Order: sequence, then C-alpha cells, then structure tokens
Amino acid sequence: MHNVSVNLESRRECIPRAGKDTPYCVCNATVCDDLEAVTKAPKGTVLLFETNKRGERLKQSTLKIQSKQNVDSETNNETIILTIDKTVKYQKIIGFGGAFTDAAGVSLNSLPKQMATNIIRDYYSTNGIEYNMGRVPIGGADFSP
Repeated sequence: MHNVSVNLESRRECIPRAGKDTPYCVCNATVCDDLEAVTKAPKGTVLLFETNKRGERLKQSTLKIQSKQNVDSETNNETIILTIDKTVKYQKIIGFGGAFTDAAGVSLNSLPKQMATNIIRDYYSTNGIEYNMGRVPIGGADFSP
C-alpha cells in the first residue's frame, strides 16, 4: 500500500493510508501518533473518543450526564438512556494489561529500536492506553516460534 490523500483527522501527526473500509494511521520509527494524557472529565460529564468511517480518529468530545428525572419524555435521536445500578457489583478491577509472550518479544525485537519503544509507549505510557499490568506465561504460549 502507499500513502493516499484521505480525510483523516488525527490528534497528532499521522501518516494516513487508505484501508479497506476506513483510513488508518501508520506508525514507523520516526512518526507514531499518540494521545495527550486523558484527564478526568468535569463533574456531570463523560469524555467520548470516537473513530469513524468519516476519517475522524480518536476525536474527543464531552457529553453531559442528566438524571432520569431531567430527561424530557420527547427525547431526540441523539439521546441515549443508560441505567446504572450502583448497588450491584460484579467484580473488582485491579488493572488492565497484556501478555509478555515470546512471540511478542520476537516481533518487537525484529523492529527498529525506536519503533519498538513507540509500541511499548503506546501500551504503557500516559500518552498511550495506560496499561498497568503484564502477564508472563509460564511454560509456553500460543504462536510461540
């Protein structure tokens, strides 16, 4: 594939390419778009990050939260009613992460050092998705070379 002129709105510098259905950004050793650190949303709001076929990539917007009694009975098509029961808890989340398999290590090791560093940052840094845990399989894993 080659670079093409596509409508792609990215939060940082991006090398756009046309995918089958949507454009996407290419990460290489010199350019790898990332995110600013996500901050807590103001009280009464939630942050929405949207990627869509129109070419918007991780576009950030803020949505206002209203209690059920404040929602009109004639809601428009943009309104989503979400019911949350704070008294029901299913599990405690202690973190998010990925596995450090030998296949992942071999793949990262085959890349230029800066690109491998960019990929690790994309997962574990405040400018990435902020994983805070890692799993190391003992005895082997799928896709092991």
